[in-house]
Amino acid sequence: MSDSVDQHVLAKTLTWRDGMALGLALPTGLFVTFGYLLGVVGAWVAIAVWFSGAVISYLQCRVFAEMASMFPRDSGGVARYAIEGWKKYFAPLGAIAAFGYWIGWSLTISMAAVVFGELIEATWFQDNTLDFGIFGNHLGLEHLFALGAMLFAWAFNYFGLKFGAAVNKVLGLLVVVGLTVVSVACLVSPSIDWSTANLSWSVAGDWRTVAVVFYVTAWAVYAGEIVASFAPEYKDTARDTSKAMSRISLFMIVLFVVVPTALSGGLGEETIRDNPVTYVAVAFGQAFGGASWIGTIVIAFSLLVGMISTTADGGRALFGLAQEGMTIKQLDWVNRWGVPGRSL
Repeated sequence: MSDSVDQHVLAKTLTWRDGMALGLALPTGLFVTFGYLLGVVGAWVAIAVWFSGAVISYLQCRVFAEMASMFPRDSGGVARYAIEGWKKYFAPLGAIAAFGYWIGWSLTISMAAVVFGELIEATWFQDNTLDFGIFGNHLGLEHLFALGAMLFAWAFNYFGLKFGAAVNKVLGLLVVVGLTVVSVACLVSPSIDWSTANLSWSVAGDWRTVAVVFYVTAWAVYAGEIVASFAPEYKDTARDTSKAMSRISLFMIVLFVVVPTALSGGLGEETIRDNPVTYVAVAFGQAFGGASWIGTIVIAFSLLVGMISTTADGGRALFGLAQEGMTIKQLDWVNRWGVPGRSL
């Protein structure tokens, strides 16, 4: 290929295992939603809704894998498929859907970064007094950690997605191992009295409450479609996309049932409700006596994995919009490492 063509073609370097690694951003949804869901519904209700959502996600991913094989050169996944689906009928709807997809994933980066910074500060820098202002905003040490995490995620994407996927494999494996250990500990540890009595079928509200729970759940569990965003970068687009999406979807079904069942049965709904983001750290502390910092590391690694994946996904969605002529045309550019550097 000529250099001019190379600058608009993504590098095909990924396998389905890399796609799964990028999909390991999904446990982040568990950390940031479960504790808050227990504020309005009981654990059994949340788990049942999550199981249903995970099954729907699996079926959706089968459809998206088929679309990836239909449009093997289209970057951006679901956002790009929406454009393709609507362009013959009412193109603005496709543009709106694609923009909503891009901005949704992109805003998630800042949310995860701030939670990451607050976790680090609360665990190891409780006595810091750093405070400064920028344009009327009061910032502290946690925001510096957040900015560092965002730059970390960007760097591991800019210099090749294969590199970012390799980092996700290591961090993601540590997260999965950590969740497995703490889940087993909640079930068998003598210091934790696991019981089904700690889980309830309660609903604190009417049908609208349940609708909101379904929406929040969908936001967390449908994220398996992120794997399709990298379809043009798999060595075998049709096979690798399909394998990665089916496996990450099955993993989600297990994750969103086993982990909340183990932790809510061991800690109780009230404890998780009072610690909506750090309940994994609380579980480590109770199971292993003062080892809550291990749980903090598990959560922090999960947030980093999420930021690497969402940065990559948001960049591909924006790159796809540029390819369709729906945003600044200069964003349709690939750097020497085969990734859309400007869109990142």
